[in-house]
Amino acid sequence: MDKTVGMVGLGIMGSAIACNLVDRGWRVIGFDIDAARRAELALANVTIVDNVGEVARDAPIIMTSLPSPAAVEAVAQASNRQFRSVPADCGRTLYARHR
Repeated sequence: MDKTVGMVGLGIMGSAIACNLVDRGWRVIGFDIDAARRAELALANVTIVDNVGEVARDAPIIMTSLPSPAAVEAVAQASNRQFRSVPADCGRTLYARHR
């Protein structure tokens, strides 16, 4: 089994998920729009890539931890919807949509 997962959104929740996966032996490919978050997670052994498209290309499983439905849609657009699997959103997007 390929133990590689992509994580888009390395804020509080996304970084915690990414670090827990790394601690459990997974290879995590990550991206965030914030350069400081990318640098911090690189030190935690997350493989940082330059854009969302690279996450979609390199990871068979994609998770997002994003602040809004618009952000999730922007990720889908940026990746040209070339996900190899259905992305799982771990953020507040459903909550934000139904408030």
